[in-house]
Amino acid sequence: VNAAKNTDQVFVVQPATLVDFKSYNLYLPIPFETSLRVDYIYLSDFETPLNFIQMDYRINDTSMNGTRLLQNGSGANLQLYYTGSTGTAPSPIGSLTQQSVQINGNGAQTLNFGSPVIIRKLTFNSSRRGVRFLARFDGEASSAIDVDLGDFFGPFQGVALNGNNCYFPMPAQSSVEFEIQGAVPGDTWNIDIEYETKSTFEPNWRYFHAKSQGSDLTSGHTPYQIMYSRGSGHWVGMSLYETGHDHGGGDFAIIDAESASPTLIHGINGEDYFSFAWFGRGENFPYTEAFDNDAGRLRLHLGNPYPFNESIHLEWATLRNESPRSVSFWYQDSAQDKTITLENLPGLEWDVFGPTRVPVVAETGLPDMSDPDAVFANLPDPARLDAREPIGVYRILHHRQDGEYRAWAKQKSVGPHLNLTYVYRHVMALGKLSYIGYEPRAMMARTRLTSAAAQTVTFQITRDEALELFLNGEKIYSDYDVYNGFSTTNITVNLDAGENVLLAKIYDTTNVNQAHAALSLRILDGGGNDISESLRTPDTSAAQLLARQWLLHETIGSWTLAAWDFERDTTDSSGNGHDATPVGNAQTTTDSERGSILSLDGNGDYLDVPLNVSEKSYAVSLWFKTTSPNGALFEVRNDDGSGHDRDIYLEDGNVVAYLWHEGLSFITSSGTNYADGEWHRLMHIFGTEIGGQKLIIDGELVAMNYTAASSFNAETRVLIGKSNFPIPTFNGLIDQVRISNTAIIDGSGLLTGSDFFIEDFNSGSPTNLETTVTGGVAGEHVSFNGMNAAWENIGDYRQYMRTVGSGYSAVAGR
Repeated sequence: VNAAKNTDQVFVVQPATLVDFKSYNLYLPIPFETSLRVDYIYLSDFETPLNFIQMDYRINDTSMNGTRLLQNGSGANLQLYYTGSTGTAPSPIGSLTQQSVQINGNGAQTLNFGSPVIIRKLTFNSSRRGVRFLARFDGEASSAIDVDLGDFFGPFQGVALNGNNCYFPMPAQSSVEFEIQGAVPGDTWNIDIEYETKSTFEPNWRYFHAKSQGSDLTSGHTPYQIMYSRGSGHWVGMSLYETGHDHGGGDFAIIDAESASPTLIHGINGEDYFSFAWFGRGENFPYTEAFDNDAGRLRLHLGNPYPFNESIHLEWATLRNESPRSVSFWYQDSAQDKTITLENLPGLEWDVFGPTRVPVVAETGLPDMSDPDAVFANLPDPARLDAREPIGVYRILHHRQDGEYRAWAKQKSVGPHLNLTYVYRHVMALGKLSYIGYEPRAMMARTRLTSAAAQTVTFQITRDEALELFLNGEKIYSDYDVYNGFSTTNITVNLDAGENVLLAKIYDTTNVNQAHAALSLRILDGGGNDISESLRTPDTSAAQLLARQWLLHETIGSWTLAAWDFERDTTDSSGNGHDATPVGNAQTTTDSERGSILSLDGNGDYLDVPLNVSEKSYAVSLWFKTTSPNGALFEVRNDDGSGHDRDIYLEDGNVVAYLWHEGLSFITSSGTNYADGEWHRLMHIFGTEIGGQKLIIDGELVAMNYTAASSFNAETRVLIGKSNFPIPTFNGLIDQVRISNTAIIDGSGLLTGSDFFIEDFNSGSPTNLETTVTGGVAGEHVSFNGMNAAWENIGDYRQYMRTVGSGYSAVAGR
């Protein structure tokens, strides 16, 4: 390391760093023309026998042809030096022009340059979490930059992000528009830029993109989704927050997943990706910065970006019940935002199971791959899982934990890619044996494909280890090789009309993709078109249908903290006992459209409810009707009224929602007058699982920002029709108020309004709504006893399992 630090070279800024007994980082490029071999010699006196090596490399790069890295001496006298070409320094940046814009509160400002430019520096006067910063280039309607301002700058002090300064180059042909959302009254945002004027916008230039993402309460099974974008470009890094202990987790990059040649990049462990093992902290400018796993870590691939031609998909594996956040940085051939939101990610629905042990030969500790039957011998017959019989599985969480698994788990692929690495919350053991990816294991996945007619299709299969595929009970493919990297094969398959059952048996062991078990599947028609989504079969099992009917009837069932339907009075219709007390002239009456409703006259009347609600994940919904442009709809507050939060009110016909999180955070609708004498349904939700707070009216998302939690925890009451803000009490009608201690989501994302307000069954009625928790992992498999089988026209929906208090519920939504 010391020799590398003293090497005279121009290829990198900082050639080496050292964190004592934790990480040794060498950033000296080693040129090669045909091959490169690296030998690692284990030193027995090293502090720990658990060692990892991670290398970045680039092929088809001739920039250092003729150069060699050599050494002289040894020990303290070791010297490293280059011979041959020494390379050339980057071209200097031309003269820069400075320009400033100011945005007061929320709003947008456009800068017109009149010629191509490269923005070299972007500076804000301040930044904080919960404020959303957007940038649009060259008149594009969608935002290339859409980030939480606090997470965008983070705590970093490096070459790309430093304080409130951003040095990522941002090319534009003629203009850029900056926008701020989620600010509070009195905020002033001074944005200074320095840009270089160019005569032409070069064909190979790419637009800068950045995207914030977040998730609440990770499952430990499926990785956290950082980004999924279509298009062509190169990914240059990310920042990551609140991951907790991610040893054994880490980075997955699936490049061009929707192409004929998908590529996978997967590192060793989370901390190794940031080049600071064992939770080391420090900086390797310009490559990495690590404060800690929660406060923030940054990795930049400025020298070795990830190029993609059709799509790029980034995941991060975490333990259970973490709430990670991230910001991705990349360059793309278009200023258009081509990312796919989490709720709209494509993919097939899979039943998944595992892992089980694979029998090994005593002499080698590895299975006999010449005996394929032995490789998958411990996987059960799928019928046993359908019958919910207990099956032995194991997980590794610092040590091996054996257990039982009943029935299949549910997992949706992300695009074509099904990542089974953590199918049973499986992470690395901290000891002499790194079980994950080392101890051979097997898992199984099943999906159903519905074809309108019999047809011949092509299965494009990508994997890195042994695989068997069965279609409708017959083996259609097998390969028992272990590959150093992804390998893609196309096979011709005949699908029957109606439902086809595809079963995959997957083997995992140590190879270049350490700790990775996955299958990527694309289904192509005769013209080469991907028809996977059109073949996806909704799960219509009895438990699923009952779960959906329960949702329709009970309005999110046990997620509902309190509900008021105003059927003759103001009692809590959820059965939880949170009855509302009318104040002033508040009274129930009858409306020709909605039946029994709440009537408020705007002269100080409202409902008062003793109630404590969640600060971390929350939803409130209600119907309202008014012709008064200003009026309060909802608020939570403390007993004496000195503090309040979660206010919702009308101001000049717009709907405003407020959340206190280390300061004021407002979101507001615009462009529609909701004081029009018509009924409107409203939902205000927040939580990291939906990426912030959102305001949904009549099923449409009308406003959002990245404030995902409340800092106000002194609430003891809920007021309906009143606010502590200088807004009149509500004058109009209110119906069906619901409060939930979770942001309402399903397996694919947000329930956007209509499902939360459905009042009637499609047909029939549920009976015996008793839930029975089964399975080795409590709450992860829920069956419903009692079934009325007369339901029809269920439509497409997804299932989402969530812990509720000390019990568990299964909830389905369209």
